[in-house]
Amino acid sequence: MDYFPEIVSFRITSRCTRDCDLCYGPKNIAELDFFQLKKVFSLLAGQGTKSITLTGGEPLLRSDIEEIMKEIKRQGLKIFLDTNADLFFEHKDIINNHVDILGLPLDDVRSDKNIFGHVNPEQVMKVLNYYQALPDQPRPKLRVGTVVTPDNINRLADIAERIKDFPISYWKLYQFIPIGQQASANQDRLLIDEKVFLAESAKIMAAYGKQINIIISPRRQRANAYFMINPDGRVIMPEDNDNVCREAIIGDIFDPEIIAKWRSRIYENNYLENAEVTFSHDWHNYPMPEIYNKIWHLAKKYNHQGQDYTEKHIEWLIKQSLLLAKQENIKEQIFIPFILLHDVGYSASKPDSPFASDSRKSHMQAGKQISKKILRQVRYPKHLADKISNYIAIHDNWAFNDHQLYRKNKILGLFNDLDFTSMYSTASFGSLMKVLKKTPAQFMDYLKNNEKVVNRPFASDNSRLIYDNNVRKMELALAADTF
Repeated sequence: MDYFPEIVSFRITSRCTRDCDLCYGPKNIAELDFFQLKKVFSLLAGQGTKSITLTGGEPLLRSDIEEIMKEIKRQGLKIFLDTNADLFFEHKDIINNHVDILGLPLDDVRSDKNIFGHVNPEQVMKVLNYYQALPDQPRPKLRVGTVVTPDNINRLADIAERIKDFPISYWKLYQFIPIGQQASANQDRLLIDEKVFLAESAKIMAAYGKQINIIISPRRQRANAYFMINPDGRVIMPEDNDNVCREAIIGDIFDPEIIAKWRSRIYENNYLENAEVTFSHDWHNYPMPEIYNKIWHLAKKYNHQGQDYTEKHIEWLIKQSLLLAKQENIKEQIFIPFILLHDVGYSASKPDSPFASDSRKSHMQAGKQISKKILRQVRYPKHLADKISNYIAIHDNWAFNDHQLYRKNKILGLFNDLDFTSMYSTASFGSLMKVLKKTPAQFMDYLKNNEKVVNRPFASDNSRLIYDNNVRKMELALAADTF
């Protein structure tokens, strides 16, 4: 059976205390009772889910909310609670005892003009003040979310000023998306162009990025990105292709084929990126067979003797490659060890610059021998080990003008795509910038003018998407001066 996603969003009720113009929540849907919910939580926990986002409607309207939270924790799952804060103080003890992350909406700071039919911002500020006064007490991590529309885009700085001194883990700016009955009805007024959204968000990052951890979320990044359960147990997926936004019904949560149906429609890069931001998952939270962990453990000894940034570089690559191998249907048994071991050869001689031709050649030759040794230690199948070590011996041959190699061999092509893209990641950008003695802007220009894209086109649309997402992230970080 396919495993369930690690992060599941569960709208446990469609009832709410508000009637927000930009709401994506469902209306008038029957709710599973507590007995049925227990079966759902048991199913999720037994099939790989690690965290549940409780949302709605307003989830605190459930009279059995404490029992729900206790059951989720009993199953060993984390809880992210999304609430409009209206009922927070009646439930603060339950929240503090059971919730891992508390999400609060703040779409405006003007208490005299309620433009969205939304919660009074003062109620959210009361919650933030409450936690400000409890610095040493057990409490959930705090996240503030703002849906950006033409109505509030010029007041984002006002929101930042209100929250900058509070103990929030991050502030997430969402580009408005017209999904759901209420949001769709008001889309003519609330739709905002992505370029405008990103430009204004970058200004906010530049002004407040050193005081607040700010996450920018354009709508395309959230398309087909969720495993969401409605109150009645139906699994839905918010879909967005710019022209049509809708909630596609995938099937019943207890349908044995539900995961296969979901995976046929999910944009996994979007799903994993949203999950990582929400719960701070890093690469080792993704399922990696024990044999790869053993290889990685042995490789670390050599990586520590090589380049200072190698370990973070490979950790970034692994997170991308575990998914990419599945998406592209390539041999994971070759691709993953190849990723883990490709730079062990730098331990043989620690060069001043890994970009020098002699460094590239020598680290490939040494890497071939070291990788063979490691793979023998873990008793890896010889026919696979030989292929892996042979790939390591030629993985940087592009530096010697052998570009056709990457066009003809998909494993090498995908590896080269990820290896190049990693230079845009926070794991590698700063270190490589220093090696080349460039400013951030100069290094960005160096990457954008690199011969890679011309001589070795991306091997797949999936690897190109990873590239595009990381370029955009680094551009925003540099524009905001937060790198």
